[in-house]
Amino acid sequence: MTFRFLSRINKAKKYSVRIVGLAYTLTLGAVPVLAAGENSPAFKVNGKVTTVGELSKEDQAAFYDIEKKKYELIVSKAESAYLADFWNKMAKSKGKSVQEVRQEYFDKNAK
Repeated sequence: MTFRFLSRINKAKKYSVRIVGLAYTLTLGAVPVLAAGENSPAFKVNGKVTTVGELSKEDQAAFYDIEKKKYELIVSKAESAYLADFWNKMAKSKGKSVQEVRQEYFDKNAK
């Protein structure tokens, strides 16, 4: 249902969703780690710096899960922004509220 709905929207209007950038930090204990790259320092113990790359080699599955969750969050936020923009533009073009336009669309297209 969701895929059909999104594909119909894509056919109706061709909007582009651009993700300009996403800055976030992961926290390991009390040390914030900027998830910028493999050479970023993750933490320092007794003067020895351990990088994110070294940690990711030790536990590849955990870091894969983190990257997957990051990707899924970005996709989710992009879809939400796209749909909000779509409904706002449809409502504005028809001179109706977003709720009215959505209800009309679902009444017409949902089976």
